[in-house]
Amino acid sequence: MQSKQLTIAQLTAAIAFAFAGVAGNASAKDADPWYAGVDLGAGRVNIDCSGTTSCDKTGTTSRLTIGKRLNETFSLEGSYVDFRGVKASVNQPPFGTISGKFKSTGFEVAGLAHTPEMNGFSGYAKLGVASMKTTGSVSIPGVGGESVSQRKTTPVVGVGVNYKLSPQLALTAGYDWRRLSLEGEKEAAHGLTAGARFSF
Repeated sequence: MQSKQLTIAQLTAAIAFAFAGVAGNASAKDADPWYAGVDLGAGRVNIDCSGTTSCDKTGTTSRLTIGKRLNETFSLEGSYVDFRGVKASVNQPPFGTISGKFKSTGFEVAGLAHTPEMNGFSGYAKLGVASMKTTGSVSIPGVGGESVSQRKTTPVVGVGVNYKLSPQLALTAGYDWRRLSLEGEKEAAHGLTAGARFSF
């Protein structure tokens, strides 16, 4: 399984280099400034909730991004991603209600392909790779808590739309997919976010 993950990472890196090569052939007038972005939204992990008393598969997701528009078609960006809020509980006598929480944080690098801008709107498709640290914690009343963590490389894909308010400010909304791993289990994570991009 590790070799497959490395292959995905190498493939994404090759695509990123290809984007950079295309950008090298673009004229200087096509290049935009660097940009910084912040996104907030909701996420969902397809965990198995069988046997639980209560289970919430949804949580909050946020992302901080630094990127560079290489030309009119391609851009490269790096992001810090924070996903948290998934939780479940089990009523387990004589301990009472045992609760568990799930979160994942990490860094991703991605290449974006953009559609031509029309009336301020443009779409994008994203392909990248992320290193995500996933942590699960359990709390038992009167006993204490315990947590386990695992870091894995995962592919990232996404689609979205941008709306340019001015040359320096744009609004964005999008969907991302990645896979999170913990204790041998791999679950798909879906995120819907909205935010802003500030050029500088």
